[in-house]
Parts: sequence; C-alpha cells; structure tokens
Amino acid sequence: MLLELHIRNFAIIKDLTLTLSPGFNVLTGETGAGKSIIIDAVKLLLGDRSSPEMVRTGEEEAVVEGLFNISGNEKAIERVRGMGIHAEDGTLLISRRVGKGRGKVYINGTLATLSMLSSIGEGLVAIYGQHEHQHLLRPEIHIDLLDHFGGLLPVRDRIREDYRELLALERELKSLKEKERERIMREDLLRFQIREIEDADLKAGEEEELRKERERLRNLEAILRITGEGYERLYGGEGSVVDAISGVLKGLERISALDDSLQQPLQSLKEALYMVEDVAIQLRDYSGGEDPGVERLEEIEERLSKIEMLKKKYNCSLDELLSLKERLKEELEELKGMEGRIRDLEERIRCLKDRLMEEAQDLSKKRKEAALRFREEVMEELSFLGMEGSLFDPSFRACDLHEKGIDGVEFYISPNKGEALKPLSRIASGGELSRIMLAIKMVSRSEEVPTLIFDEVDAGIGGRIAERVGRRLRALSQDHQVLCVTHLPQVACYGTAHYRVSKTVDGGRTITTVEHLEGEERVEEISRMLGGERLTEKTREHARELLLKANGAG
Repeated sequence: MLLELHIRNFAIIKDLTLTLSPGFNVLTGETGAGKSIIIDAVKLLLGDRSSPEMVRTGEEEAVVEGLFNISGNEKAIERVRGMGIHAEDGTLLISRRVGKGRGKVYINGTLATLSMLSSIGEGLVAIYGQHEHQHLLRPEIHIDLLDHFGGLLPVRDRIREDYRELLALERELKSLKEKERERIMREDLLRFQIREIEDADLKAGEEEELRKERERLRNLEAILRITGEGYERLYGGEGSVVDAISGVLKGLERISALDDSLQQPLQSLKEALYMVEDVAIQLRDYSGGEDPGVERLEEIEERLSKIEMLKKKYNCSLDELLSLKERLKEELEELKGMEGRIRDLEERIRCLKDRLMEEAQDLSKKRKEAALRFREEVMEELSFLGMEGSLFDPSFRACDLHEKGIDGVEFYISPNKGEALKPLSRIASGGELSRIMLAIKMVSRSEEVPTLIFDEVDAGIGGRIAERVGRRLRALSQDHQVLCVTHLPQVACYGTAHYRVSKTVDGGRTITTVEHLEGEERVEEISRMLGGERLTEKTREHARELLLKANGAG
C-alpha cells in the first residue's frame, strides 16, 4: 500500500506531500490543476524514464519519494530480498532524483537501477488508464486471473510443483547424457589402470625385500669368499678351530674325573664345539650353494624398475598403489551405476510426464468451464458500467506443457457492437480500458497488486453510469487500496478519502497544492463539480444527497 507521496520541484509542483489512506482515495480538482502530474510522479516510482524537462523551472533537481507498506506482499518482499535490500519493518522508501545529469534511484537508501525499480514496482502499483504499468494488459497475467476466478490455483500449484520436479529430473538426465562419452572414456581408463596394477601382482613389503636381495647379489662374490674362508678356518682347514677345541676337550676329559670343578668348563666347551661345527656347516652350505647369477639380479632390477615406474605414474608409494587399486574399482562400479541411474531417470520422467499431462488436461477442462462463466460475468459487468453490447472472450491456445498446464489464455474484447474481437492490449481508449480493467478486477477479485490507480475511468460517461463506476471502485477498495483521478461528482462521492488538487500563483510562480477534504469542505468540492463556479444552495444540497447515498451504499 502507498502510505505517503512526497513531490518536490517536479513540473509545477514546488513541494507537496500526499498522505493516502486504505480504501478508496479520490483526487479531484479543476483541469490543469496538476492531478495528472501526481500520477506522472507515481509512474517515476514504478520505473518510468525521467528527463530534465520534469524539473521545475529555476531548480536544479526534482525529487519524488514514495513510502510503501509491503507487509503481506510476498511478491514484493521476495523481489526486494533478492536484490539484497533490507525492509525489516515492512516498509519500502523509494526515491527518484531527477536533474540535468543522470538521475538516481534509491530503495531504502540503497542505490538502485531502473530495472530493479521496475521489477519491484510491478508488485506495488497498477495504473489503469494509460497503457503504461498495465499489468493486466500482459497476456501472461490473464491465465492467472481466470484461474483465480475459477478457484483453480490449488490444482495449478500441484502441477507447478510436479513440473518443476520434471525440469529438475530432465536437467539431471541431460547432464548425465552429456557426460556419457566422458563416462565411457573414464571407464576405459579405470579398467586399464586396474588391469595394469593387477598384472603387476604387487605385494606389501615387496620393494624393500627386493632392494635387500639386490644388494646381496651385487656383493655376492665377497660374501661367498668370506663364508668360504670362515668354513675353512672353523672346520675344513688344517689347524681349524674345531681341531683346536677337540684337542682341548680330550685333555679335559682325562682330568675332569680328578676334579669335579672341571665338569662345567668341559660341558661348556662341548656346547661351543657343537655351535662352531653348526656355524661351519651353515657357512659351507652357503658358500657351496647354487649361484643365482646375473639372471636373478637382472630380474630384480627389472621388477624394481616396474615398481618405480608405477609409483611415478600414479604419484604414490607401493602401499598406496595397493589401496589405489581398490579405490579405482569402487569408482568403476559407481560409473557403471550411472547407466542404471539414466534408466531410472528416464522411467521417472516418463511416469511424471504421464501424470502431469493427465493433471493438465483435467485442469484445462475445468479452466474452459470457468472461462464460460468468467466471460458472461465480465460482459454483465461491462454492461453495468455503461459498455452495453461489448463482447469479451478468454481465448485459448494449445501449448506445450508448462508450469500452468497446457493452455495459453489471452483476453479478447470488442468494446463496440459490431466490431471484431481484438486482444485487450489493442484497446486505444484510456477511458474504455479503465472500465474494462475495473470489470475484470471486479469479477476476478484477484489481489496480485495491492494499490490500484484509475485515471480516465470516467472519460465519456456521466450520470447513472458514473454512479455505478463509483460504486464498483468503492467495492474494489475492500480488497485493495484504490486511488482514482476523477472529474465526476458521482464517482468522487464514493471515496472514503477525498483530496483536492489546486493550482495557485505565489510570487509570480504557479504551484500545485493538495488538501484532504472532510465535512463541509467535501460538500463544497462535490458542489463545485456539480455546478462549476456557480455554487448554490441547490448544488450543495445535491452534493449532500450524493454523499449520503454513497455512504449508505458503502
């Protein structure tokens, strides 16, 4: 809801503040007083382009500010949040500054762009009378109005949820299929790597053992020489250690019977002999064993070279290579599972499409039934508003499945008897368009925009029809804030808040002022609208009657 409008140095307005009320606000005043300038100022707040000519003569800058209450306006709140603008207390202050240079836009003190302002403005105010800011002229809105009238929004919400799920599944399927070639190549690589590691038949600790064996083989000549010499010195050669120990043992055995204390040394020496003999045999076997030769050393070098190559290729140790093989196997199984995922997605998409088409076809049937009632009620409303003979038709076209079903809807109108139906957007008359919009709003009772401004709604009408227009605007204000610029007393008397726009001359300069009218001031203004400059007791009495009747109807 528009709470307050402040205009400074804009056209002939020097400084004006208009505090609006909920309900039906009417703006009246003589032609040229500045009512249309106020509407132009609101259009700036909705994203209209500015020009330096808008600045009041002799001033450097024009300022237009609007304070809006957006509590409960989810559309506006979502867009504001999406732009990173804070509105914690539920209010939005929009400011336009127009000068000789580039104008500026501020939303709650944050510098913004015209496109940001236009996006937010669509959810704040709709102006009926001119084609600008006519959101009801946009065909994509018509299906929403029809579904709101027919009570079909809950059904459509389910279709929207299913449709969005369908899009998500289709995106996932497309992504998987786009990666299919990449997946196949990856699988081939993984199979090769797994086979390469498995063919290597690696074993934990193998590398260290091979390095030790290689070192032994490289020094085998020295080892055999030393072990052979050791055998000869211990056992095989003349004057060996075994011969020496055996000689001592013989002497000890002869005298040990004479002294028991020699039994222990005797026994220890025997054990030493056995140990020396055992070592000598081991050295003999080692030095006399089969020489593996150069072939074995080459085998080891080749094996270590292969291990080293794999370590460098996969940038890891031998133990890590063994665990890498298991990870590669796991990844390969996951990639194989993608084939199943694709088949599963295709099946889910097929089932979801079938369900969606069934739901959409049922919605289309109900929508067309609602369209028949909607058409009749809108035409009745148009007739009530003085457009007898007008034809109205919600035209359907078949569409591919979308989040609102399988229908496209656009309103067609023939405001004059005998004329062909045309799209609503091609209606040229601002007055006709305002009444058509009023009729559609009265029938649809949609609440997509909280503030509605009607300009030229009384063009070409008067008397009984004007009174009906006033009644309808008053009724519409039960669900919306309504602001109407009018020249007709039959419309103005239905306002719940009345403002008079006046033009005066101060210091040789024309300025526009606005005042809130109540009581006798309002009677005087309605009387002026009835009789022009000639205010009589008769016109005042007529004004009181109009106000009394309007208040009784409200």
